Amino acid sequence: MKKIILYFIICIFIIGCASTNKIYNDITTFQLKKITSNEIPQIENKQNGVEKLSNVTISQGYFPELNVYEFNQPEIYNRKVGVVNTAVSYYYTKKDSVVRVISYAWNEQDDNQSIQKIFDANKKLFTKFFDDSGNVTRTDEPTYWQDKITWENKKIMVLQFILGNNKGAYRTRTIIKYK
Repeated sequence: MKKIILYFIICIFIIGCASTNKIYNDITTFQLKKITSNEIPQIENKQNGVEKLSNVTISQGYFPELNVYEFNQPEIYNRKVGVVNTAVSYYYTKKDSVVRVISYAWNEQDDNQSIQKIFDANKKLFTKFFDDSGNVTRTDEPTYWQDKITWENKKIMVLQFILGNNKGAYRTRTIIKYK
């Protein structure tokens, strides 16, 4: 009987650990496990992502340790779920192809309210995942406002922000940085 209970506990632990590779909501799937660039096409294929060629760089605001690594040109994919378009950018290092940062971006949709809904859905998802409401800051400027939330554990740091103006929200990002 003790062996059965121990076996049951081990199974629950294994299932719980396996499920933390990614989390998702109705909008998108977030990659939580550190990956290499070789895994990106398989992940995006499952998400119906379409590769987008673009010449962009990573900023120190996204990745404060920017001077420690040399990055390749990021791989960028567009995902469409219903009417919601998500741009996913994978930033990985030249030396070892390890993805260090993934940015999930939503720009102005058909209405400003949908951006707020995306932000709120992602906030709910990460608050539940971290079992913490995160570190919240608000910036109010004459021409825009920004809300920013940060969650962190031993393996990842998640930064989510939303930008808006007097018409409403027009851009939100969720950035996952791997430690």
